[in-house]
Amino acid sequence: QDAIIFIDEMDCHLNTALQRNLINEIITYWIPDSSQLWTASHALGFIAYANESPNACIIDFDNYDFDQPQVLLPQPKDNPEVYEIAVGKEYLSILFKHTNIYFVENKDKDYYATVGIDQAVFISENNRNSVYHKVKTGNYYGLVDRDFLSDDDIGQIKKKYTHLKILNYYSIENYFYHPDNLAEYYQTKGINFSKANYINALIEEKNKIKASIIPSLALKRTEYPYFGEPDYDGKPLQNRFKNRQENFDEAEQVANNLESNELEVFYKSLPMKTYCKQIPERQNIKPSDLAKTQWFKKKIEEALQ
Repeated sequence: QDAIIFIDEMDCHLNTALQRNLINEIITYWIPDSSQLWTASHALGFIAYANESPNACIIDFDNYDFDQPQVLLPQPKDNPEVYEIAVGKEYLSILFKHTNIYFVENKDKDYYATVGIDQAVFISENNRNSVYHKVKTGNYYGLVDRDFLSDDDIGQIKKKYTHLKILNYYSIENYFYHPDNLAEYYQTKGINFSKANYINALIEEKNKIKASIIPSLALKRTEYPYFGEPDYDGKPLQNRFKNRQENFDEAEQVANNLESNELEVFYKSLPMKTYCKQIPERQNIKPSDLAKTQWFKKKIEEALQ
């Protein structure tokens, strides 16, 4: 009683089909309610049990320097990456063969995974370029930020790479702090929110910062990997993200977005990840709460279509 019981690799040489039953048997009949069981394992059956049990959690000890103090937190239950403990990414398409696997940028998957989109799981990649190459060389889907893409850029990219999805706004932060999303959030909290005042604040901030953003648009776009393959037939499309006139032309379209005072025109190219943070209506709200609205779910579903 009142103990932490540790069993190392107790699934060793055990058939995968029996692993879940074993851990369930041990937890149900062997371990007192006042005690905990810890086990080190890579067993797929144990991972499945931990995902199903409200009293179980998975902690990943990989890639830490334990010569330094570390704080480890349980892995999210709805994160399919926990299966990498047992199965490599190259086998995910088999494991989730009836589900669309979307590689996304950085930690964005923590928010997408909470949305509850049918037949979709989200897996982190390091950045936009990594997601792009994952989609280009495999059978996976990808979801990336819009960044400073023009409307025509997006149309051409989607035509060329049908599995690559692009957010309709600059980044996920634009969804969190969109006036409609904040309106739903504040309504659920019973807090007054003036959408008109918030939009006016966005316009005011956008007009203050646009002069610092617009001159560097063409240079920023040279970092984008799209149409970068040497064997790609559409030479003008290759030049969209190089120091060529095609790049400057599309950068001008993005600049025109930022010059506009119409919300749905300028907002899609406004880097909410970096700017407008001081607007009171977007402060002191957890992004994880803003990812739970029906508006957010609807818009992400639209981006995945």
